Amino acid sequence: MDINKSVPIISGLVLAVAALLLYGVMTALTFGLFWAGAIILIEWTLRQTKADRRFIRMMLWGCLVVMLACLLFNSSASAVTVTGSQTTDSLVWSVSNGSPPYDVWVNGVLVVEDFPGEHIVSPVGGAYAHTAVVTDSANETASATVTPVMVMYPLWVWGLIGVWLLLAFLAVRVYIASYGAAALGGFIMLMLLPDVTLAGYLRIASAFFFIIGLSLIFVFKGDD
Repeated sequence: MDINKSVPIISGLVLAVAALLLYGVMTALTFGLFWAGAIILIEWTLRQTKADRRFIRMMLWGCLVVMLACLLFNSSASAVTVTGSQTTDSLVWSVSNGSPPYDVWVNGVLVVEDFPGEHIVSPVGGAYAHTAVVTDSANETASATVTPVMVMYPLWVWGLIGVWLLLAFLAVRVYIASYGAAALGGFIMLMLLPDVTLAGYLRIASAFFFIIGLSLIFVFKGDD
C-alpha cells in the first residue's frame, strides 16, 4: 500500500503544533525528534529486502516486549513513597505504597513513631527546605523535600511598611515626605519582588508601595 509522503509530514507538524500549544517548547521538540526518528526508521526499513524487514520487525517486537515487561515489573513493585505539600501554616506529608506503621523524621527530628495513618502534619518552620524521611515496618525508606513559601510578610517588612505609611500620611502636609515614601517603596519592592521564598501575591503587592509612593509626588506637587 503506497502512502503519500506528505501525510506523515503534515500529521507530524499538526501534532507538534498541538504539543507546542499544550505542553510547551521542550515537549514539542522532544516529540518532533521522536517523530522524525520514527519516519526515518520506517523509510529505511522499506528500502531493505523482505528478509531484512522481517528481522527488523522481530527486533522491534522484542524491544516492545522488553519495555512492557519492565513497565509491568516497575508497576507491580511496591515501595514506600512520601510526598509533601503546603497548606496555610503547615506541611502535609502523604505516605503511600508502604507497610504501616511508619516512623517519620522531619529535618532530622523524629516527629511520630509507629504511626498507622497516611498523612502526617508538621509546622512550617520557615522558608527553607523541609525534608521528611519515612521508614515503614519493612524497613523501606523514602524521603521528600518541600521548600515552603511565606504567606505573610516577616516582621521587619511590617516595620518598613509602618514607616512607609507614616511618610505617606505625612506627605499630605509635607510635600518632601512623598519623595521618602517613593524611595522607601522602591526599596521594599526591590527587596521583596525577587524573593522566591514569598508567596506570589506578596511579591506582586510589594510593587504597590513604590507605585503609590511615586504617585504621591505628582498628587501633592505644588500643594506645599
